[in-house]
Amino acid sequence: MALQDFKDINEKQMANMMLHLSLNNTGQDNLHSRIVLNAFEANKLADPTVLRKEPTDKNTTVQWNVSNFARAFREIYSNLSYYKVFESFSELSEGLDSDVTLDAKAYSTLMQLFNKSKPQNL
Repeated sequence: MALQDFKDINEKQMANMMLHLSLNNTGQDNLHSRIVLNAFEANKLADPTVLRKEPTDKNTTVQWNVSNFARAFREIYSNLSYYKVFESFSELSEGLDSDVTLDAKAYSTLMQLFNKSKPQNL
């Protein structure tokens, strides 16, 4: 499945997705993340040769990149009202366990993800 399969996502669901990405961000990605990114690039560029490129060192772990998610969100979910996405953050605590907290790293990731995903003129 790809993000394009979820075109009917609404603002609250987007806010929830951003929150969970921020809470579960380990700061790193792995080989599977690289393969997914290559598939995304191949689809966007309509260039199947991108799929044949593999990371040279399969054991190398690289930095998790907020910009990759934000770019995908901007391109696929440009129809969302990011004002409503931001407002929806205040409603998300209802669905979380009481012991879940947004530490400084998660908060920073959430704000970066939101700011890079929203339209430039917002």
